[in-house]
Amino acid sequence: MLVKEHCDILAPAIQNVNVSLSTGVFDNDWKQAIINPLLKKQNIDLENYRLVSNLSFLSKLVEKASRISVTQHMNQHQLPPSYQSAYRANYSTETLTLKI
Repeated sequence: MLVKEHCDILAPAIQNVNVSLSTGVFDNDWKQAIINPLLKKQNIDLENYRLVSNLSFLSKLVEKASRISVTQHMNQHQLPPSYQSAYRANYSTETLTLKI
């Protein structure tokens, strides 16, 4: 429902992501981050601030789409080592222990 209502806004964003993935070019504007200090404790000391960088949503879309694409490619061609459990869906230290 949300996608149908806002397809006029989402279509150009999706097109930008597809162009970025097909050409291998990541727009320089998407590399810009807004850095905000976040207060950890109620104190004026500068050490109580944590810097949080906010990236554009397009850069996050490209990152997620490329991660999905690379993961699918690796799984289709059986590229991850059989004993690698980190960074893989449905794998854990327990499944690795069972393999060993």
